Amino acid sequence: MNYSNDDLINTDAIEDEIIEDYFMDNDFPTFDFSKFHQDLDRITQNFITTILTRSISIEDKMGDIILHHFCKKDKVNEFQGIILPRLGFSSKVQILKQIMTQYQETSEDYPTLIKDIRDVYRIRNAIAHRKMGWTARSTQAHETTITLNLFKDGENKPVLLDNENREKYEILSQQCLDDLQKFQNYVMKNNN
Repeated sequence: MNYSNDDLINTDAIEDEIIEDYFMDNDFPTFDFSKFHQDLDRITQNFITTILTRSISIEDKMGDIILHHFCKKDKVNEFQGIILPRLGFSSKVQILKQIMTQYQETSEDYPTLIKDIRDVYRIRNAIAHRKMGWTARSTQAHETTITLNLFKDGENKPVLLDNENREKYEILSQQCLDDLQKFQNYVMKNNN
């Protein structure tokens, strides 16, 4: 059963269909709507926590690469205290992109890393800058869609994240971290 973006989970019609589609077809003898809402909240919170945590780690890892590329050991603390805090995400991405061109043999191993980082941050920004929270709804058995209400240029531009998209961004964010760690190891090895 598919629902439009306007079908919120707390309407009676949707509740009846969810009970029928989701629970009765799966041999659930009773319907605990409170538990169902808790499950939706848990799924949403887990996704948000995962993306925000990994986004912070991605930004930190980019800072580490910049640090190890430009600094000798005796200047690390100064660089960390003076320069890195003044670099925003976009600046770190641009610097990382430039650093990667200087390590051509390794940067070819990560042809989509910069694009992937930006994709993860697009979702991170949708989460961080959403207005009025989110809604979560069930569209079919075991399928949950999270709608983040992102206001941009005075308009509500909802970001829909179904199971497949959430999994894609969770995998992509972890891949970014893994690739950044490998690249950092290479930079550290070749700069010492």
